[in-house]
Amino acid sequence: MDIKEALGQLDPFNDEQWTDAGVPATKAVSEIVGKTVSRKEITDAAPKFTRENPDLSALTDEEPKVDEEPELDEEPELDTSLLEAFAEMEPMLPEELAEKVLKGLPVSLLPEVEKLLIEQMAELAVRQKEMDEISRKLKLSLATTRSWIKTLIPDMTNQQAIQAYIKASAENRNAKAKAIKDALGGLKPSDLMKLDPRAAIDRAFTRKTARGGQRPTR
Repeated sequence: MDIKEALGQLDPFNDEQWTDAGVPATKAVSEIVGKTVSRKEITDAAPKFTRENPDLSALTDEEPKVDEEPELDEEPELDTSLLEAFAEMEPMLPEELAEKVLKGLPVSLLPEVEKLLIEQMAELAVRQKEMDEISRKLKLSLATTRSWIKTLIPDMTNQQAIQAYIKASAENRNAKAKAIKDALGGLKPSDLMKLDPRAAIDRAFTRKTARGGQRPTR
């Protein structure tokens, strides 16, 4: 396919096939022709042809040749893969950041790193505020629970427990003594010891005698 035929296939509505000056992009024409085509070859083939003027006729000897407009160099597409990977990375120390990210990025993308770090810090501030509120609620809940424990389950030291046991034991002994006193009708336990239902002779036989003495006989 020659250059004129290739020019005829260009789409005036496709910005990628034209330069800012409105002339065919050499890259687009080369792709259609199937080989690399220079700006001079395009101009020689159709000097009047532009995006606004689809005239493919060649110049006659009487027609002055239009000065070629220099084609603007197309900037190479930036590789943003490392920047995209950085957006998913965990926060790191400065040395690690410089080694893994900053050194491998184009200079023009460094402001994007700054922007991402600012956004991450803002998000962290929001999370920190949420964590502070959760911490405050937990502290209040803990204080309330301890207050309930102190009210419903009084704190008692070991010494206090011993004293409480002694007091309870004394109260039990006093209660038993009072019950015995009420049952005896005023008699003391020592008075009961004096009471002996045995006969006098039986008491005499069981009573110990002094050394050398004799037991009474019947």
